Amino acid sequence: MLVGATVLLTGCTLKEQARKFLQGDERLKPVVQVGETEYTQADLDRFFDSRLSDFRDPAHADRVKSRLLETFVEERLLLHEAERRHIEPNPEALRSTIEKIEASDVERATSGAARARDAQLERSVADSLKMQQYLHDYVLKNVSVSPGECEEYYGRHMGEYIRNDVAHVREILVDDQSLAERILASLAANQNKNFAELARIYSKAPTAPHGG
Repeated sequence: MLVGATVLLTGCTLKEQARKFLQGDERLKPVVQVGETEYTQADLDRFFDSRLSDFRDPAHADRVKSRLLETFVEERLLLHEAERRHIEPNPEALRSTIEKIEASDVERATSGAARARDAQLERSVADSLKMQQYLHDYVLKNVSVSPGECEEYYGRHMGEYIRNDVAHVREILVDDQSLAERILASLAANQNKNFAELARIYSKAPTAPHGG
């Protein structure tokens, strides 16, 4: 009986492998093209995972993916320009950033899967540093503000800076108790670092586009 089950499982596995070989794994087919580079569903899933960690809500999947897809395309365009100019991340900044991330990961292991995640983490951090360097060296290169311009702006907007004591409130407004509890759990797990991201995606308040 055990042998029969094993053969059946193997047969199903071979059948599935044959299907994927002939038709292609759907997750590995290109779904987005930015410039000359094509990205698969697997690429998008990894990006979504990196932005929202383990927070998922099937009821809002389309809304989440739509907003994050815009961010994905914008970042890939920046990365394309950075690589076109042969920008490489500063090795010291790359090492330091990775060490900080790893130090905050209390569940980090040394298994093969963990090592694969480490390689993926290094690529992700390197890409991020490339984009930052591109923005600094090219996009913002000629942007400067003189002390006089600062004083002029302050003078014209003084009323915005001189106020009585006020409290600044950030909010994520939802109308579903279950969703609210999941958002709270995600915020607690990430020490509120993903507040703005979750607000932009889920909040129904007018402040949502600004991160709550």
